[in-house]
Amino acid sequence: MIIVAIVTGIMKFAISIVSDTFHVWEIQYRAINDIDVSAVNKLDKDFTHRVLVKNIQTNPFRHKFLRVNREWLIHNIASILGGKNYMKHAGPEFEFL
Repeated sequence: MIIVAIVTGIMKFAISIVSDTFHVWEIQYRAINDIDVSAVNKLDKDFTHRVLVKNIQTNPFRHKFLRVNREWLIHNIASILGGKNYMKHAGPEFEFL
């Protein structure tokens, strides 16, 4: 068992010296290896947007949104549903809101 470990260590050492001498495993520079960071950021932004839109369309997200923003929704429901015109000409229900 010990002999196998010693022989393996010697072989690794010999192979690494030969590979360094003849540049066997040296990585060569190629233009294809360059990464366009702006393209990666754009792809990441597009992916994040798609995931956000997908999550917004699920019922668990809607229920959590309603639960977290309940007070804000109650205070702004008239302007959300009716717009500015409704707010100008609101009836008696405006006092309730």
